[in-house]
Amino acid sequence: MDLAEAWLVEKGEGDGVILTTDADSQVSPLWIANNLAAIDAGADAVLGRIALDEEGDLLPQALHRRGRLESAYEALLTELSALLDSPRL
Repeated sequence: MDLAEAWLVEKGEGDGVILTTDADSQVSPLWIANNLAAIDAGADAVLGRIALDEEGDLLPQALHRRGRLESAYEALLTELSALLDSPRL
């Protein structure tokens, strides 16, 4: 990312956008447009989730378990954030 940023600055595009994904992922045809729309709307960063196809079944079960744990952790963080940010009555 540092090299990409340096390249953008060198080319005079310091306010450019760097998009990246896994090399073995297939993104939606609207992936670039959707990311740029989020950036244009004020987002500093845009994240996404990878949906596995049938080849995902070939991955080791340990990776599937880790993914489930990460999803559960993310849900708890979201719940905690909502509780902390909720208006006080």
